[in-house]
Amino acid sequence: MAEAAEAAEAAAAAAAAAAATAAADAFRKAQEAFGAEPPPRPQQPAFRSTGASVRPHPAKVAKGGEDAHFVCEEGLVIGVADGVGGWNDENIDPAAYSRGLMANALCVVREQRLAGGGQAVDPGAVLTEAHARTKEKGSCTALLLTLSERAGGGASLVASNLGDSGLRVVREGEVVLRSETQEHRFNCPFQLACPDFVPRTDLPSAAQRIEYSLEAGDVVVLGTDGLFDNLFDEDIGRIVAEERERLWEDVGLLARLARDPAAEVDLAPRVAMTLAVEAATLSQDRRYMSPFALARAEAKKDSLLSMFPDTNYVGGKPDDVTCVVGVVA
Repeated sequence: MAEAAEAAEAAAAAAAAAAATAAADAFRKAQEAFGAEPPPRPQQPAFRSTGASVRPHPAKVAKGGEDAHFVCEEGLVIGVADGVGGWNDENIDPAAYSRGLMANALCVVREQRLAGGGQAVDPGAVLTEAHARTKEKGSCTALLLTLSERAGGGASLVASNLGDSGLRVVREGEVVLRSETQEHRFNCPFQLACPDFVPRTDLPSAAQRIEYSLEAGDVVVLGTDGLFDNLFDEDIGRIVAEERERLWEDVGLLARLARDPAAEVDLAPRVAMTLAVEAATLSQDRRYMSPFALARAEAKKDSLLSMFPDTNYVGGKPDDVTCVVGVVA
């Protein structure tokens, strides 16, 4: 009897152990089925670093200049605008329109992102709607840029540019993309204004649409004409490369050895400040043969000014300088 009881007890224990093993196995399989991580999604376009720097014209420091800009990191959108200084002659602050347009553009970006479930916005559509909402007197040039995901993965730049603000893409210290200036004549750029006050204003539909495939580490530089009238592309590429090299000299040894991209979080602010300061400094140099001086000399060849040798222009162009930089992740 004792032997039979022991055998029954052993069988029950074995059955219990088998049941526990089966339950544990089932639980593990359920965990694998319901807790498995989804397939990795392609990396979304992003800036690993952004930064901006503004250097107003010396006579406009008190009011912060007449440029305007914004950086909407959640929408991956950057905007710059340059208020047209001629409105000062009519006692109208040129900053009113440029700031109004950029404020409206930022609102439109956020509205469209919300309505689209976080999808990338179209800069041309944003510029069109922002222009329709801006009712201040004045006028300005405008540039809006966004990142979008290109087919096959990776980031693509999409921009809408009207006038003589501009952008550059720097890769390995070289400018690989530059926007073109839109002018009615020399130093008279395309510009947006409220049609209620300027019926013959240029319209957002006239803006250039720019699309360009980007690579990780590319440095995107946006600026008003005060930046590009005083710095050549070679200067911009050199400064970006120098600031990147200085940054890597400042980071720790481990980050330097690993070449960790996270170490470049401060690169964009450093580049933006250095570019803006250099452009502002050169704008006051009366002996500097600036990009603006060369462009004026070229325009003079085909104008009545060619009859007057004393109208030769040498020097930087004093102006507000706004520079916004993004480093592509």
